[in-house]
Amino acid sequence: MIRSILVPLDGSRFSESALPVALDLARKAHASVRLVMVHEPILAMVPAWSEKEDPEERAHELEYLAGLSAGVDLLGTAPTYEVIVGEARTALMKTAEQTRSDLIVMATHGRGAFSRFWLGSVADHVMRHATVPVLLIRPLNGVGRTTNGCAYRNILVALDLSTASEAILEPAKALARLNQGQLTLVNVVQPAGLMLGYPVPAYGDPARLEAQRAEAQEYLDGVAARLRTEGLSVATRVVVGAGIATQLLELFQKGHFDLMALTTAGAAGLQRAIVGSVADKVVRGAEKPVLVLRPGESP
Repeated sequence: MIRSILVPLDGSRFSESALPVALDLARKAHASVRLVMVHEPILAMVPAWSEKEDPEERAHELEYLAGLSAGVDLLGTAPTYEVIVGEARTALMKTAEQTRSDLIVMATHGRGAFSRFWLGSVADHVMRHATVPVLLIRPLNGVGRTTNGCAYRNILVALDLSTASEAILEPAKALARLNQGQLTLVNVVQPAGLMLGYPVPAYGDPARLEAQRAEAQEYLDGVAARLRTEGLSVATRVVVGAGIATQLLELFQKGHFDLMALTTAGAAGLQRAIVGSVADKVVRGAEKPVLVLRPGESP
């Protein structure tokens, strides 16, 4: 259930591309929205720095957030907002925890002091360390999106046959329900020879490959059956090819999908792992929104 949404902003149109999406989801979920801007010291190496040394800039940042919040009606309320002081990555993590946010919605690119791509590095840190789902929005054509919201009716959910990868199912289900959407569960079967870097003609042993496909399909069918008992519309896909991220991106970009969802860690085995590097490649290569979640530690 989504009750509270956190939206990090940096004052740019890039970062604002996440706002329409967050507001649309909030209205559908009857959730609150909190806009957050991090006031970072220009000279971060000076520990004694305080926001009191730059009251005009802080006031400008508060005015900016107030302007974004004004006129937005979320079932009779407006988004709350605050300027927090500190190093952006750690400050955002602390704020998400303190506000008990259920979802973080942010752009994957932005700008910061000295023309740095602030949100690029911050988004990377957030997706790797947040304990709640993170919905990453890629700005269109280098500028902020002009969309009025989101319609995530076709959601591609990447699974790797591990319990860890299934952690993404709960937030994916929540978005599907809000948008009356369908989940498509996908697993990438990467032939063992290709995965280990060996030249295996025609994907190696056909019998072994078929066994891999059958195992993946059986697993996806089991998960799908469980989800259908919850009233969800679910389809499955097994894709065979080299490079998990490459195969996921190709299916995502060419298919009629609005969103991809996956965890930032999965099975430890070489044959079926959606690991952090895969999630990173998907986020960087996708032209459409990506929902990521860092699974909790196994008991």
